[in-house]
Amino acid sequence: MTSTTVRYNPRGTNRPLRTALYDAWRGSCYWCTRTLQLDQAEIDHIIPQAAVAGSSLSAAFGLPEDFDVHDPGNLAPICGPCNKAKRALDLTKTPVVATRMEEAKRKRSRVIADVEAMVSGRLLARHFTGVRTASLNDPATRAVFLAEAPFVVQRLAAEAPTALDYRTTLIVEGQDYDEHGAPPVTRTVSATLDNHGRDTQLVLAHVCGADLADLLDQIARETCEQLEEEYGSWGETAGESPELISWGELDTPHQSITFDRVAFEESGDTYTFTATGEAQIVFRASGTRSDSRGDELEDLQGEAWIVCRTTAQASWTRGDVLGDVLIDEVALSDVDVNSWVE
Repeated sequence: MTSTTVRYNPRGTNRPLRTALYDAWRGSCYWCTRTLQLDQAEIDHIIPQAAVAGSSLSAAFGLPEDFDVHDPGNLAPICGPCNKAKRALDLTKTPVVATRMEEAKRKRSRVIADVEAMVSGRLLARHFTGVRTASLNDPATRAVFLAEAPFVVQRLAAEAPTALDYRTTLIVEGQDYDEHGAPPVTRTVSATLDNHGRDTQLVLAHVCGADLADLLDQIARETCEQLEEEYGSWGETAGESPELISWGELDTPHQSITFDRVAFEESGDTYTFTATGEAQIVFRASGTRSDSRGDELEDLQGEAWIVCRTTAQASWTRGDVLGDVLIDEVALSDVDVNSWVE
């Protein structure tokens, strides 16, 4: 199913479409999940434009003959580095593509509705689209924006005070070391903070003596440990006969957690903190199994992309040691596992 009115235009600016995709994916690169600014976002075809009917990509993903690569269900916002790196990948051996395709399909109707609203006859909608997508690198444009934006903020405060909010980004780079001190895994953690999130950051710092970045990194570490414990043995059941003999040491080259909600509640002397977001982890391993004749061994390479939602709760009570915020629970949900073995 395709949208005849809303689709990528190879010869156009696609500004409304880029804005709608950016909003639908919560202002993040769909590939690495890091937060990015709207003027940094590029539109990516999840299944590349080269995937015409009869191509290897088309066959690998079971695409119908009338598959439209320019349809919103095949589009997502991506950062420049990821867009460049993705071009060099063999997407038939990149399980996350299937996961992202399903997510794009779920967001499709919202993207179409938002684009149609932006390109409708409403003058105000078109003006705001121009403001959101304007590059502030140009000094003249930046000067106009800084001069006029306060009037918009004041009008919004008068009309809907509770809507007067904005988002900031907190980025944490965490590393896990092995027993020899080498850092084999770099874990990328980011959080989008609204007013509640920034209040949480202040309460942690000034009341509990703790750092939000450290707490989120601990939550991210526990999330990845749970995923490794529950799904790290995926290779034992991956693939068909002949029987798998053994897998080597498991490698996790990619760990990424993006928190889209951070908040707190105060009850008496106790503060409860919650953080929810999306986690991605990649498992890789080499293995050996009998060949189809059963008289020799053949080498295998396997990879699994796991995407899920993570929800964590932590607490601190007055009288506790400053900085000693305890993580009470980390729960995983909506787990999606895509893997390949060859």
